[in-house]
Amino acid sequence: MTQYLSLQDISFVYNEETNPVWQELSCSFAGHTINLLLGPSGCGKSSLLHLIAGLIPHSLEGKLTGDIQLNGESIIRTEPCALANRIGLVFQDPDTQFCTFYVEDELAFGMENLCVEPEAMDARIDHALALVGLQGLRKRTVSSLSGGQKQKLAIACALTMDAELLLMDEPTAMLDATSRKEIIELLIRLVHEERKTILLVEHNLDELLPHVGHVVVLDRTGGVALQGSAHDVFSRLAFDPEFARSPVYLPEPLLILRDWLHRAPDDRMRAFCQNQLSVKQDGAYTLPYGALAALIASYEAPVTDSVQLSSFTQSETSAPAYLEARNLSFCYPAKNKYSGSGIEVLKSVDFSIRAGEWIAIAGANGAGKTTLLNILFRVLNGYVGCIRISGAELSAIPVQTLYSQMGLLFQNPEWQFVTNCVTDELLFSLKRSTMSESEKREAVDRLIEQFHLENSRNRSPFLLSQGEKRRLSVACMLLTGQRTLVLDEPTYGQDSENTRELMSLLQSLRSEGVTIVIVTHDMRLVSQYADRLLLLSEGVIVFDGAPATMFGSVLNPEWRVEHPPVWRFSQEMRAYLPAFPMFLMTENCISYLNSCSGREALSNG
Repeated sequence: MTQYLSLQDISFVYNEETNPVWQELSCSFAGHTINLLLGPSGCGKSSLLHLIAGLIPHSLEGKLTGDIQLNGESIIRTEPCALANRIGLVFQDPDTQFCTFYVEDELAFGMENLCVEPEAMDARIDHALALVGLQGLRKRTVSSLSGGQKQKLAIACALTMDAELLLMDEPTAMLDATSRKEIIELLIRLVHEERKTILLVEHNLDELLPHVGHVVVLDRTGGVALQGSAHDVFSRLAFDPEFARSPVYLPEPLLILRDWLHRAPDDRMRAFCQNQLSVKQDGAYTLPYGALAALIASYEAPVTDSVQLSSFTQSETSAPAYLEARNLSFCYPAKNKYSGSGIEVLKSVDFSIRAGEWIAIAGANGAGKTTLLNILFRVLNGYVGCIRISGAELSAIPVQTLYSQMGLLFQNPEWQFVTNCVTDELLFSLKRSTMSESEKREAVDRLIEQFHLENSRNRSPFLLSQGEKRRLSVACMLLTGQRTLVLDEPTYGQDSENTRELMSLLQSLRSEGVTIVIVTHDMRLVSQYADRLLLLSEGVIVFDGAPATMFGSVLNPEWRVEHPPVWRFSQEMRAYLPAFPMFLMTENCISYLNSCSGREALSNG
C-alpha cells in the first residue's frame, strides 16, 4: 500500500480534560480508494477526522504532539482555512456545519471563501445536487430539510469545494435504503472517476464492504487494534478468536458467522476459521459463501420448513388504543417567494397505537416521520385532523401533562441538553422528582454505569462523542419514568455492543408495559423487535402491520426500504445450499446454524 495519509505518534488531550484521546497513535491510509475507520463508540473516530481537517488543535483546542503527512507534506499545524481546498469534512451531525439559511447559499458559501469565480458556481452547485439526489431543492430553506436530506446537503457542500481528500463521518447513518445505495455509488464514482481519496467512519457496511480498500480499527483507548487491507482486517474481525467479542460493527453476514463460529466451536469450525485467516490479499473483502456452504453441508442439516424459523415472536396486545390519529394532515407554511403555497408533508394519515406495543415508524427521507413526531409532542402546531391520547384531544392536553406521559429522544441529542456536565444533565431530569438527593444521586450513578459513561461524568454533554451523546439522552429520558417512549434513530452513532444493550433495556421496559415507538431506517431493528410497522411514503401510510407481512412480499421500490441484511445473506446462501431457509431475524439464522452443527441454540443477544 502506498501511504497517502499517515499519522505519526499522535497524542492529544482536550483543554481542561485529563484523559487523552490518543497516545502515540500511528496509522496510515491509502490514496485513491475508500478507507474505513472503525472502532467502539467514544474511541476518538470523529476526533481523528477533526484532527486531519485541522479543526484540532485550531478550533477544538488542546495539547497535541506528533505529525500528520499528506502526500509527503506535514499538515499538523496548518490552519483549517489553508486545508479547505484539499480536505473536505462532512460532520456526523450536519446541522453543526451549516452557516446559511438556503440550500444554494450553503453550497456557495465554501466556494466564496475559496474565491471561486461566480460564473463557475452555478454549474458546481447543480452538479453536486444532482450527484446526491437533491435536484429541485436548490431554493429550499436548510431548516425545512429532513435529517437525511441535510446529510446529503453536507456531502454536496464538500463536493463543491473539489477537495482531493474527503473525510466523512457516518454519511449514510440517517439515510433510507435507496439513498444509502446512491451515496455508496457516489463514493465509488468519486474514487474511480474523480480520483478522490475517501476516509469514512461508517456503521452501514453491508453494501460498502466490496468497495473498501484499507481499514484502520481503533480500540477503546484510542489505540490501533488492527490496520491493513480490508480483506485481512475483516478476516481477523470475523474469524480470529481474539476479536470474537469486539464491539466493532461488522456487515451482517460476518456478525452471523462470528457469533456461530466462536461460541463453543468444534474442530471443523476452528479449521474453517484458520483457513480463512491463512488467505492474505490486498484490497476489498469477499465473503466466503462457497466455503461456508461446504462447512454447513459437512454437518447433517436438520429438516425444517424453509420459512418456519423466519416467523416472528413479537408479543401481541389486546389493550385499547392509547394514541389515535385520524385524517391527520400537515403543511409547512410558505417561507419565501420560492415556496409557493407551502410543503404538504402529511396527507390524511390514520393510525393507532395500543398501550404496551412496540411500534416502528419507517420510510424514505422526507416522508414525514420526524414531522409526525414533532406534531405529537406539540413542537409543530397547525395540523388538520384529530389526534387523541387516552381519549383526550392532543391540543387540550397541557404540555407538562403530555411530557409526563410521553418521552421523546431527539434525532439530534444535543437539542435536549441543558447543562454543561453529564451528571448535572441527568440530575436535571429529576428536578421535579420527589426523590431525596441521595436517591437521585444513586439513580444517576446507576445509569452512568449502565450506559458506560463513567469516564465522562464530569464532561460537558456537548463534548461527548455522538454515541455517548445518544446514550446520555436515552439515560435522561429513562429517569423520568414516562409510560410511552418515542425514539428517533435510537442507534445512530452506537457500536454493536451499545446497540444490543440499549435494545435489551427497551425490551425489559416493554415487558413492564411501557409503550415503545422507534423511528428508524435500520430494518434489523424493525424485524427483530417491532410488533407493528407504520411505513410512510410521501406523507401517506402505505403499510400498517406485522413487519414479517411486508418483508415476506415484494417491496415497492417507491417505498425506499429494503429487506433486513439477514434476508440477503439467506439469498446468497441459497445459491450454494438450495434448502437454506430464508430468514428475517438474525437470531433465528444463528439458531438454525447451531442446530446444523448439533449444539443447543445460542441467542446473539
